[in-house]
Amino acid sequence: MKKRIRSIILRVGTVICSLAIFAEVFSVERCKGIWYQPKEPDGYGDFLKKKK
Repeated sequence: MKKRIRSIILRVGTVICSLAIFAEVFSVERCKGIWYQPKEPDGYGDFLKKKK
């Protein structure tokens, strides 16, 4: 059974890898666009006032 699974993975390994890379890139972009909201650091308003 181990030899059979290994031969299948060796035969289609590049396709599996390509699909994994595609899924990773796509999922990161979706999560970043939907869920990522940058937080302003503490004291940011005071810093901007001092710079003016």
